[in-house]
Formats: sequence, C-alpha cells, structure tokens
Amino acid sequence: MTKEDVRLVDDYLSVPTDLKQKFLSELKAAWNDEHNALEEFVLEFNKKKYSTIVSEESNWNDEGKYQFKNITYQFVSFDDKEKPYVCGNNIIDKYNLFLDVPTSKTGSYYTEYYYQFDFPTVLEAKITTVPEVIIPEHKIIEYIPAS
Repeated sequence: MTKEDVRLVDDYLSVPTDLKQKFLSELKAAWNDEHNALEEFVLEFNKKKYSTIVSEESNWNDEGKYQFKNITYQFVSFDDKEKPYVCGNNIIDKYNLFLDVPTSKTGSYYTEYYYQFDFPTVLEAKITTVPEVIIPEHKIIEYIPAS
C-alpha cells in the first residue's frame, strides 16, 4: 500500500444510509448465483445513476474440481449522458463502499465452465493510523463489514 492509496481512500465519499439500503435491497432482488449481477447493475436514486466498478480481482486458485477467486467492486455514481453504463470517463464520485464477490467455477477447457457467484460481502474502506511501536507511525486501509 502506498501513500497514494491512502490519499485515494481519504477522497472517497461515504454512502448515505438511505442510498445504501436502497442499493442493497435492489441488489438482493436482482441477485442470481449463476450470473454476477454487479457486472451490469445500475441504480437510479434521486435522479442520479449509481453502479459498481471492478476495484480488485484475484487470480483463479485451482483446487482440483473447483477453482476460486474473489472480485471486489467499488460503488460509484456516474453520468449516463454520454454512455448508458459506467466507464472511466463518466464516473462522478467514488464511494467507500466495496462489495467482495466470492466466485467459483467448475468444468474444463474441453467442456463448459459453470460459474457460481456468492452474494457479496459489503465492506467499507476506512483509514486507520497505526501508532509507532517499532516501526514509524503509518496509515493502513482497513475493510470492515458495513453496518
């Protein structure tokens, strides 16, 4: 983690409670464990559009019959005048709300892959200052369960 990472997290906005509740209830209604609903999920709330972007994606961990990975998304608002979906050029605000989606797949190169997407764990990013003990005081980013 760099000082730039900490600065970025410091700039993220907090999601108002009513918006977070609306987002999570709409997401639960749209969720299907065979299709990652976050890939094209758009929420309109108070005349503003919200969606998610991929923040981090792990590599597939091969454990024989099944392979696993995690995809972490960040909640954002975007302007849909140019494009009806979120992309790098139309993001208005980034929020400190993250969604971690555990993903598994089974199958092989020779057959079809079958994917399973668990419902996301909702996390909020916050900066924590670690006091000086042996190493100098520094800041870290912690992801805590959202309330």
